[in-house]
Amino acid sequence: MPHLRLPLKESTVIADYLLSLSSPETGYKVYGHSREESSEEKLTNPLPPSDKKLPGDLALSEEGRNKFLQSGCLACHSIGNLGGRLAPNLAGIGSRRTIDSIESRITRAELQPATLDDVKEGSSSGIQHSSVMPSSSLSPEEIHAIAAFLATLTK
Repeated sequence: MPHLRLPLKESTVIADYLLSLSSPETGYKVYGHSREESSEEKLTNPLPPSDKKLPGDLALSEEGRNKFLQSGCLACHSIGNLGGRLAPNLAGIGSRRTIDSIESRITRAELQPATLDDVKEGSSSGIQHSSVMPSSSLSPEEIHAIAAFLATLTK
């Protein structure tokens, strides 16, 4: 899968450079994600019984989970120990945010993509209110369904 923000030509140059480096004398230490069974099951099986008590449309949440998986959100986001680490871990987001808040965050992130100029070294005041999340072809209804799914993630 190509990088979302790095053209193939640039990523090839970086990969070539990294491959040209000699290995450290002590070797490399590589740590994988630890497997957290409940995280994976939460995404591949029906929502857990405790989550079904939440207000809202269960069918919409199921549709949102499917769209979340199909859209590649886990390439950057994680739920527990499953997924990427570039973007925020979404485990428990439903206990911190409402569906409307989640939906708004997704929509705003898509409308305000970040550039390298958005962050200035050494100062948090240099951070613009933008996002590195790439825009998608998701409809407002699909974004709402994803938000409904994420709102069920309370643990």
